[in-house]
Formats: sequence, structure tokens, C-alpha cells
Amino acid sequence: MTKSITIRDVARAAGVSRQTVSRAFNNKSEISPETKQHVLEVARSMGYRPSGLARSLSTNRTYTIGLLIPDNSIHFFALITKGAEDAAVAAGYSLFLVNTLRDIQRETIGLDTLWDRRVDGAILYASFLSPQQLSAYVDRFQHVVFINCQTIPTTSGKTASINVDDRAGARLAVSHFIQSGRSRIAFLAGPLMSISGQRRLTGYEQGFLDHDQTMDADLIHQVTPTLHTGYEDTMTLLKNHPDVNAILAYNDDIAVSAMNACADSGRRVPDDVAIIGFDDIPIAAVIRPSLTTVRIGKQDLGKLAMNTLIGLIEGENNQNNIEIKISPKLVIRDSAPEIS
Repeated sequence: MTKSITIRDVARAAGVSRQTVSRAFNNKSEISPETKQHVLEVARSMGYRPSGLARSLSTNRTYTIGLLIPDNSIHFFALITKGAEDAAVAAGYSLFLVNTLRDIQRETIGLDTLWDRRVDGAILYASFLSPQQLSAYVDRFQHVVFINCQTIPTTSGKTASINVDDRAGARLAVSHFIQSGRSRIAFLAGPLMSISGQRRLTGYEQGFLDHDQTMDADLIHQVTPTLHTGYEDTMTLLKNHPDVNAILAYNDDIAVSAMNACADSGRRVPDDVAIIGFDDIPIAAVIRPSLTTVRIGKQDLGKLAMNTLIGLIEGENNQNNIEIKISPKLVIRDSAPEIS
């Protein structure tokens, strides 16, 4: 039978104490980065893996983090999840993912499950709970990061909130349309239950005020954010309002379906109808014509949320109620080019 490698064996091979090996695996600041790297390389070469149970008992942590998102099948949230997981793994944590599907019951069950699992902290994207419900559920956790949440409850632990400035992104898009000579600008808006949907609608409306232009409320269509519904709603929009010469879409999936609808209705993009999406998912750069879109760094957002949470857990950031705002950027491509 092969002998199990112990922490004592690693310490002897690395020429350090057992405490130093423990500190290296627990990512403690008491040792230098060079010593930590040396210990980890020696341990890896020996095939040593620390006991998760022993680690949890010695530190009173589970080294797991919960992430609640609306729907991981949507590319935007999948990339946020990837960024969060990459950051968690790099710091020695595991990720426990909960898809709420924008359902309050699934969200509460998910939060209960995370509590039962004794996660060290939780990240919540756009919670759909009422302020009272949210406060009751998250107060059990010592560390919580909220992303795009309408209400940030007061808790007994340490919290941080991260918000994407969706209003500013929509204003950038409308301003670009108007400066490019477009006057009939439609908005394929997302669900109003979504905080991003609310903020992007407000930004769309504000974009007209920025240029002393009059907005036509009839050009706002609520759309379920999928490729299929985006196509049908665009066809209806163009049939009822044939003078539309620009479309802002709630996300890139809807924008792509809008481009297909324009092609099938005999309208050229961007000559007849300019189109701008939101999020800048990978397909935006490769579809033809390439899609002008409001970019949000999705993986960076996931990493930021995770690193912020781990900083709270490990005491590297002693602040409470941290507030971070992310500014989106308009990426101009062929579907809504600059006017030369």
C-alpha cells in the first residue's frame, strides 16, 4: 500500500516548519510569497493534498462560497460565473452555484441551502426578494456581496455592493444614435422585474432629454430576453412602425435576433436600421455585420465580486458597506457605425 504523504513530509522536504506549510495552504500573510510558492511546488511534486476537513476544523471555515444568479444558461451570467469561479479557485475556495431563475421560492431555498452548507460568504446577483425578506435571509451570513440589487439590507456581517451603471450605458447608446442622425429610435426593453431592465429603460428615456429630443413611448417594447422572442417582437415593431431607423436592444441576444428580423423584412443594417446591443458577448464581434454594443466586463465583474468577498472573509478589507460602481463602455462596430 502506498504511504500517504503528510504535512510533516512536505515540511521536511521543503525545509520549513509544519506551521509554514499550513500557512502556505491557508494563504496566510505571515509568510513571504516566495516561501509560499516554494512550499506549494514541493507539495505538488510530492502529490500532497491537504485534508479539507482538517483545514476547516483548524480555521473554522468551509472554504466554499455561494453564488446566486438569475440564470446560468444566459451567456452574460455564465461569464460572470466563470470569472467568480476562477477567482475562487485561485484563492483556494470552491463555488456553490444557485440558479434562481428569477423565482423567489428558488432564491429562498437556495439561501437556506447555502446556510446549511455553512458557506463562508455569499454573492447575490439582483435579488428578487423584498427588502424585509432579503434582510432576514442574508443576516445569517457573516459576509455578503450584492451585485445589482435594488435594496441593500443592513446585516450583522460585512457587506459590499457592486452596481453596473446601466443607465449611463443606455444613455451612451441613445446619444450615439442621435449624433449619427437617427431620429426614430426604438427600445426592445427587458423585463421590468429586472433591475438592469429598469435602469436601462431609465437611461434610454434620459438619452433623449440629454439632446432635447422627444421620446416616442410607442417605440418601447417589453421583450423576454431570448433570441426567439426578440425576433418576433422586432418583426411586430417594424410592421407597426416602419419609420424606425434605430433599435436599442436590452441585450446582445435580442440585438442579434433584431438583426435577423431586419434582414427578413428587407431592411439593411445599418443603412436602414442601426442596432445597438448590451453586454458585448462573444458573438457580437463575429456576427456580420458586427454588433455595436454597450460592453460590460462580465468575467471581470465576477472576479471583482469574488475577490471583494474573499477580502472581507480573510480580513484584508475591514471596511463595511463597501460600494463599487462599474461604468460600461460603448463599443462601436458595423451595426451602428460612427458618421464620417
